[in-house]
Amino acid sequence: MREFFVKNSQSVTLNLFFVSAFCNAMDQQKNYLYTIAWSGNKIFIGDGTRCFSFNPETKKKFVLCKKPTHHIVTNLQQPLIAISNETMLKIYDSNTHKEVWSKKNKIKNASAPFFCRKNAIGIFHDDELTIYSYQGNTSISYKLLVPSSPTISYCSQMNELAFVHDDSAVLIFHPYFPTLIKKCETQPVISCEFCINGAIIAANEINTCHIYNLRDPHCSYHLKNFSTCSIQSLAFHPNRPILAILATIYDPLLILYHYQDVIQYWNPIRKKLIDQTPALNFPKGLPTAEYKTRRLAFSPEGNKLVYIIDNVCEIVDVPPNNTFLFYLLLRKENMPTEVIAKIFNLINWIELAYT
Repeated sequence: MREFFVKNSQSVTLNLFFVSAFCNAMDQQKNYLYTIAWSGNKIFIGDGTRCFSFNPETKKKFVLCKKPTHHIVTNLQQPLIAISNETMLKIYDSNTHKEVWSKKNKIKNASAPFFCRKNAIGIFHDDELTIYSYQGNTSISYKLLVPSSPTISYCSQMNELAFVHDDSAVLIFHPYFPTLIKKCETQPVISCEFCINGAIIAANEINTCHIYNLRDPHCSYHLKNFSTCSIQSLAFHPNRPILAILATIYDPLLILYHYQDVIQYWNPIRKKLIDQTPALNFPKGLPTAEYKTRRLAFSPEGNKLVYIIDNVCEIVDVPPNNTFLFYLLLRKENMPTEVIAKIFNLINWIELAYT
């Protein structure tokens, strides 16, 4: 049995649900959760054996695909999700779980797919970007001189595509024309993410996050927490200036083990850390392994955040920028007043007010 904890941001267990899994002792990778996405009222999870959905309200799950799934993406304009594996690229209706469109994908190391305008979906493999129309049979493709399959982030408002090039730069393209819009030079980087309006792009440089203001070519800076030793994933809030970072920090004060997975909430515009919450209840001896898949996802309303680490999935509350509402939320969960006082002392309320 694999166990998933559903918690609020103060690490108090609200619910437990279990998903049966076949554990192959010879291949522990099958137990890992690789990617996650949130569409409507459902969370979609890909692991080493399948892709399935989970409804946090009804506690119901539904298996969409019984194959290893490393990439899941959502469509911000329609209730659609796309999943890709080594043999197939598929689109499902996230409300009904019905298959909408599919395409054979014979490339083992294809990138994450992305939805773009004109009812189309794109995927990158073998230095070629292909865009398919999922309401017809047309497609376009063109070559890009990229030596490996990149991680991809798409901004629907700007209709721009960003991906990591050769682990040393973030390239921004128009998805329908092979024209370079901007190149952001960076240190060794493993992934990048657009904010919702496309004004900012965040690059994961393993132990720090590099922010590029695309409206000001001379404005780039790092969000640096000196205790951070690795960053696992990035996610921008859907309607507030908040960047969530799933990271592993080093804390010499921890007894026995000195590494702790945490969720950091940053205001990327003001370059300030708003809050840092332990992701799991126990420290560990080694940092969490690095992945190039999305391991963080905000709910569509932005009041919840879901993340995955190894074979654990958790849902946490995002700190609201209203102090009174946050206090009521904690009291609703029967938090002792002394615990609430400690929580309030940990949060940077001045920076939270700007979000």
